[in-house]
Amino acid sequence: MKRRNEKVITAQIEYLKEVVGKLIPSGTKYALLDFPNHSNVGDSAIWLGEIELLSQLTSRMPSYVCTVDTFNEGDLLRAVPSGAILIHGGGNFGDIWRRNQDLRELILEKFKDRLVIQLPQTIKFNDENAVIRCANAIKAHGHFHLMVRDQQSLEFAQRHFACPTELVPDSAFALGALAKPIQPLNEMFMLLRTDVERAIYDRSPFDLAGGISADWLEEPNNFYRFAKAKATIKAFMKGAWSQEQRRLIFYQQLATGRVDRGLLLLSSGNRVVTDRLHGHILSTLLDIPHVTLDNNYGKVSGYINAWTKSYPGAQVATTAKEALEKLELLPRC
Repeated sequence: MKRRNEKVITAQIEYLKEVVGKLIPSGTKYALLDFPNHSNVGDSAIWLGEIELLSQLTSRMPSYVCTVDTFNEGDLLRAVPSGAILIHGGGNFGDIWRRNQDLRELILEKFKDRLVIQLPQTIKFNDENAVIRCANAIKAHGHFHLMVRDQQSLEFAQRHFACPTELVPDSAFALGALAKPIQPLNEMFMLLRTDVERAIYDRSPFDLAGGISADWLEEPNNFYRFAKAKATIKAFMKGAWSQEQRRLIFYQQLATGRVDRGLLLLSSGNRVVTDRLHGHILSTLLDIPHVTLDNNYGKVSGYINAWTKSYPGAQVATTAKEALEKLELLPRC
């Protein structure tokens, strides 16, 4: 029996492989920068999808990985002396998340002789001067390939940036269909933003609805320490002795733990309401009926309009009241 999500997942995986595969052929040695070493589950889902996609396309794991804080030019050159440099996708292209953008522009400045590939991103700038600075860095580099996740970002990039730009699905879809880790515990689970991208709207209908509400930014006590210990054991079992191998194993452990936490939260509800893009994406991969609201600059609706509006398990709402009304029209798990 086919799942409701099969068609939409298959289409996005095939498109990811087609576009990225043209740039990263089999056997290519590559670096993957900007590991999301923070608690947001969505970014970890993207990272794991990127690793799955790239390992399938190249038949190898990245030879160099880093966070914003651990990037080292010399280490990258030693590990990957030539070939492509890839930058983690997501929603940090612009001036909302400045440290990630600074790393991106630093890479363009330092590696003008290398192909630099930005994996699928959403673009959002608030400052025109920041747009000009980024555009100048891209133009000066000359070998930058930009992938974006939504039509608005595509049109923005085509207006401002002198580089090849393609509309490409979010890399988390490379994870494929996922199994629910638990049976639902509640009729409704609400995954709602509490960070700077939270949209302002009347949430009082949610307060009266009686469902369970949370964000997914809080990590369990000792999560980091336990992940480090598990990664150390895995590295020993695999005979991974180099610094780069150990770092990658640790990053994979962190990302897997964070995504597992997110899947448990989403699976706790028969149905889900969310204003997080990866609340929508992971609910789709889990085939959980859900209603989406937007973040404060249209990232969620932009993605749905570009890629997932055909998925029958999801509805889009603009208010909390409408979200609850549409939720009642959806089937239970």
